[in-house]
Amino acid sequence: MKKIIVLFFLAVTMVLSIMQKSFGQLCPTADFTHTSGVCNGGTLDIAPAATCAGFTGVLNTGTYIDWYIYDNGITNDAGTYSYTVAPIDEYPLDPANLTNVNFDLLCDPLSVASTSYYPNETCGIITVTLFGFIYDYDKDDDADLIAEYKPECPVIRFDFSIYPAPFTAVATDGACDLGAMVEFQSADGTVCACNFGPAPVLPYCTLAAGDVVNSAPLNYSFLVADYAALLGVSATDIAACAYTDITGTALADCPSCICPPPSCIQRCIGEDIPVSSVATTPNPALTTLFVLTDDAGVILQTSTGADFSAATLIEGDTHYIYAINYDGMAAIPAVGGTIAAIRTSADCIDVSEPCRIIMICCAGAGAFPATDIENINFPHGH
Repeated sequence: MKKIIVLFFLAVTMVLSIMQKSFGQLCPTADFTHTSGVCNGGTLDIAPAATCAGFTGVLNTGTYIDWYIYDNGITNDAGTYSYTVAPIDEYPLDPANLTNVNFDLLCDPLSVASTSYYPNETCGIITVTLFGFIYDYDKDDDADLIAEYKPECPVIRFDFSIYPAPFTAVATDGACDLGAMVEFQSADGTVCACNFGPAPVLPYCTLAAGDVVNSAPLNYSFLVADYAALLGVSATDIAACAYTDITGTALADCPSCICPPPSCIQRCIGEDIPVSSVATTPNPALTTLFVLTDDAGVILQTSTGADFSAATLIEGDTHYIYAINYDGMAAIPAVGGTIAAIRTSADCIDVSEPCRIIMICCAGAGAFPATDIENINFPHGH
């Protein structure tokens, strides 16, 4: 009986020896965890779980784990890629798609510097994939004296989400009828988001350009919460990243232009101004007042239809004639007042664009009628 037992144990030993030569060591329990969300410039961290066990590697014998990053020369995102270990696969595995980052590890932590492979300078999250394969120094199925990977052991895969580098605000000031805008650009210059401001309206023309300015500044912002919303994560997920609130102001100013000369440019002293076209006639239901001003806008003469006297006008001086729709119950503006005061008066309903008159020396003399004014317009209200 004892002899039979001895023979049985010898047979079991021989079977185990044959199996070890054929299959090497048994598969270890390769349990690891990873930090899935990684800030740009951070590290890919893998840690052994409490249940990780069974690696037998000692001095180039036994089992280890080798870690590879997916890298096909275009992306580190493995997507649908997978690799099946063949019975006689040796180091390195699939060099067209996999790059070894560390080898001969046991239940050890792994940290891979992200900037070595994949700075994320885009607007969104990119994925980086790591694979772990079990290597057995005691396995040499093709008898070429080179150890092999174990096809019977599970392949480990971890996908890491790399958050983008912080954005930069590139603001463009606005102008008349053009609102300010700001682009929030990624590190590679891609536009990730935009803010647009309202367009400032062109003010009335004035006798000096820029006397009036309409402004519509754009107070813009891109907050940490906006990063989270754009990336589809929570603010907690990206709290460790270098994101800060981006705020600023882009200007949009529209200064008044100098009132353009109308068709009546030069008139001789005392010369009548012929009627050629009246773009918009005064409202006949309202009192229409004509005023003659000097270059500074001071009223020299007023009329409800009678001709202005040219006797006091001086050669070379510039004068302006305005047509005004005025409240008939109000007092007529007095000589010595200003067109600016008329514009701001509660009784003023509308003021035309001015007719600019430069007096030159010509033959003849007399007066020119207030109503003979070319291109009287009421475009804006007062």
